[in-house]
Amino acid sequence: MTQTPIKDHPNLVKNSSGVVINKDTSGLAAAKARKQKQQQEKQELDELKNKVDRIESMLKTLIDKFTDDGK
Repeated sequence: MTQTPIKDHPNLVKNSSGVVINKDTSGLAAAKARKQKQQQEKQELDELKNKVDRIESMLKTLIDKFTDDGK
């Protein structure tokens, strides 16, 4: 299959059917690593939000218990 380099883009080539192919494998690996890190950070943030919600719920329960007992 013939690949023609694309002017001013050293990592891009066009094959015989006109499809543009990116030959920058290190860039692809870096992009995948960034995406994985972002997903991990989002998951950690979601877990922290859930923990804060549970703590808030427990505090409300304790406050309700102590305010109801004092009446």
